[in-house]
Amino acid sequence: MAKAGASETLNPLAMSGVDLCSTLLKAGVKHLTPAAIGAWVQKGCPRNPDKTYNVLKVLAWFVNERAEIPYRPSAETDEVEKEKLAVLRERKLTLRQNRLADAKQLVDREEVREEWMRRLHSFKSGLVTLARVLVREVVGQPAPVVQKAVDDRVNDVLRAYAEGWDGDGELPTGEKKP
Repeated sequence: MAKAGASETLNPLAMSGVDLCSTLLKAGVKHLTPAAIGAWVQKGCPRNPDKTYNVLKVLAWFVNERAEIPYRPSAETDEVEKEKLAVLRERKLTLRQNRLADAKQLVDREEVREEWMRRLHSFKSGLVTLARVLVREVVGQPAPVVQKAVDDRVNDVLRAYAEGWDGDGELPTGEKKP
């Protein structure tokens, strides 16, 4: 590497391997060592006859090398990235849950499950009893009357489901249960 105070005397057309390494690291090339530059020479990196490096030619070669070989993370680095993302998602979820808990906006999972089970049971029973209820109303009626009766009952079941009617007491619309 160049000595302190000598950086202004570096010739970008004739750099030593150590100076080239230092310059490329400062330019943003990651994980670079003088030994890596030596390995580049084995792969065809251009070098001046006096064993120095022309930084412009080296960069052009480097870009060309990277363009020819697309980046393919190894299975190990891919798994590491997946783990990092999973940890990040978990942290975000935890922070969100803590904010909601502080604001008293969280609901117990078991309560939610019970409510959905109750609603689904109500919906199912409304659909299962639909035929029995309708048969009494539509026997001998013309098609438009039957269609209206079916539509009304289906809408009642859907409305009861949407409003959380559990089958006991009055329907949310004020109708008596069948």
